[in-house]
Amino acid sequence: MNAKMNATMGAINRFITLEKQLQHVFIFEIQKLGNRPGFLNEERNKIWYTKSMKPIKAMFVDDEKLQHQVIQSLLETMEESVEARFYLGAEDFFFALEDHLDVDVVFLDVEMPGMDGLEVARQIRSLLPEVAIVFITAYADYAIKGYEVLALDYLLKPVTADRLAQVLDRVIEALPGEDRVLLIDHQKISLKDILFIESQGHLCLIHQKEGITELRETLRQLAEQLSEDFIQTHRSYLVHLEHVSQVNKDHVRLDNGMIVPLARRHVKSVHQAFVAHYRARSYHL
Repeated sequence: MNAKMNATMGAINRFITLEKQLQHVFIFEIQKLGNRPGFLNEERNKIWYTKSMKPIKAMFVDDEKLQHQVIQSLLETMEESVEARFYLGAEDFFFALEDHLDVDVVFLDVEMPGMDGLEVARQIRSLLPEVAIVFITAYADYAIKGYEVLALDYLLKPVTADRLAQVLDRVIEALPGEDRVLLIDHQKISLKDILFIESQGHLCLIHQKEGITELRETLRQLAEQLSEDFIQTHRSYLVHLEHVSQVNKDHVRLDNGMIVPLARRHVKSVHQAFVAHYRARSYHL
């Protein structure tokens, strides 16, 4: 009896240890296995997508209470955990900032009475040179002025859930120590190191800066889980836009000189995605 109890307690302790190890990990499965017991052992290759569960600390400055409500409602639909604080003007914001110097991102309405968003951003930069700044504006022309204060990005009103999610993704990527990885058979692959993904039969070959990793998944299943930074150039290829240096009529060239096929039916979408990606990148650089 004691032996059985000891064995049971040992199994429980091992489970608790494993659970603690996984607390910092978000897990999704490419193939939905439902809630069947033991699903983690049913297939060898799984894709685990990991990122820190620490909430994004955000401060929103906008003189319209309605805008606060809109943003709050959108945040409630986000997968990202956001610790949000709202302020109606520069004075309230700077008074509160003294107690929140560990803020990750400040969202600023460009047009506010008194001190406008650009002037607020300039003062933020003098206090917190590394904090991410995102402008919220009804006019795209105002967003261009974000260059002056090295803004990370901007949101056009009315703010949409998709666009806000994209900006939050950029905030996460900009945070020190944050990385998005695939875990395949206990091997970690940083998304930023993936050059392209090639489909061969029932396998996907993940080409990285150093080496190739095989994954038993279809390209379509994998594409559905990756970010918009990955674009399909051919029925057998997904390319990471971050590593594309040139788009030609029948291929794309990567920053390491490699060539990836480009199908005619994908030329327009790839070119548009390439241009949009580098416009956004140059904006927040």
